[in-house]
This record gives sequence, structure tokens and C-alpha cells, in this order.
Amino acid sequence: MLYAIGLETRTLFHRIALQYKLRLDCDGVDLGPFLESTEAETYRVNTQTLACNEDIKRSSERLGRLTAVDVLLFQEAWHSGARWAFDNPHRLPSDRT
Repeated sequence: MLYAIGLETRTLFHRIALQYKLRLDCDGVDLGPFLESTEAETYRVNTQTLACNEDIKRSSERLGRLTAVDVLLFQEAWHSGARWAFDNPHRLPSDRT
């Protein structure tokens, strides 16, 4: 238990440093573009941004209050997973749209 508390304390200082370095208190977290262009040269809601925001919202409801650092880390992990899923050569051809 003492080891776990030590890790959490160390993490706290790293999170504070990240918060200060990125100025998340002033600038917030850029969650991505709200709109994306279509082939017909119109605009629609960016589905990746919307899906990421909805997942962050669900996580916040389940876990309680999220800090800006939590949102930033969640967003980076979400987009990494989306890139991996899109580039995965083993997915079905019907999933490639």
C-alpha cells in the first residue's frame, strides 16, 4: 500500500508539471475540429471528434470529475486507438469505410 501511495504522489507531481507546461488551465484541451468537409463540398459534424467527446463524457459520468490532464490523456489514447483500428490490416473489408 505504501508503494502505491508513493507512485500516486510521484504521478501527482508529474501531472502538475504537465498542467503547468501545457497551460491547460488557460488554453484548455483542443478536442478536434467540430466540422469536416464532404466530397460534395459541404460540411458535416466530424464523427471522430463527436465520438471522442461522447466517450470522454461517459468516462466522466462513470469516474467522476476529470481534470484537463485526464481529458488530454484520454483524447490521445482514443485517437491512437482509432488510428490503430483504421490501419489494422486484419479488419473486415466491410469495416473499411
